[in-house]
Amino acid sequence: MNEVVLQSILGTDKRNPFLEVCRRQDTGKLEIYYGAQRLETVVNDKNHISYRACVGRLYNAGLNREALSKVFGVDRKTMQRWGKALLMPDAESSIQALRSRYEPRKLTVEIRRFAELRFEAIYPNNSYGYSSRIRHEIFETFGVRLCPESLRPVFAGCKRRMAALGGDAARGDGGSESGDAEQESER
Repeated sequence: MNEVVLQSILGTDKRNPFLEVCRRQDTGKLEIYYGAQRLETVVNDKNHISYRACVGRLYNAGLNREALSKVFGVDRKTMQRWGKALLMPDAESSIQALRSRYEPRKLTVEIRRFAELRFEAIYPNNSYGYSSRIRHEIFETFGVRLCPESLRPVFAGCKRRMAALGGDAARGDGGSESGDAEQESER
């Protein structure tokens, strides 16, 4: 039988006699226990929504804020924001509040995927005006106006993927060498 080793990172105390947070040695995931009963297991990553929701629940449960901040490495105001997010009346508002504060709110998964697909089609032939064209198509399709800075990380990722695949598409030539040769021959 495999032995599971748990490291207690937030133990019980006078104000909190039952809840305990442990880190599994084998997976590194966090497990929350109420007495001897495991309540939940969450990914030990500050950017993961389950981690943020867990910290918010512990904050809302009234656990020692200083201990929570020390254990989870999160500022008290951030924990408060995550806790309030869980108390919001609609799910969309809660999810939006639990997302990264620096993530552009208008840039949904669908819009990001659309931008990636259109980038692959447009960039090889139009390495200069691709951003404005894609933003215009996003506005026509989704009714959302995005600034160029919102899409910059998306396009940078697309360029890295294209560069990893190699070739003219990564440089954005789009066959410009042959086009230049044709223009010179016409002169």
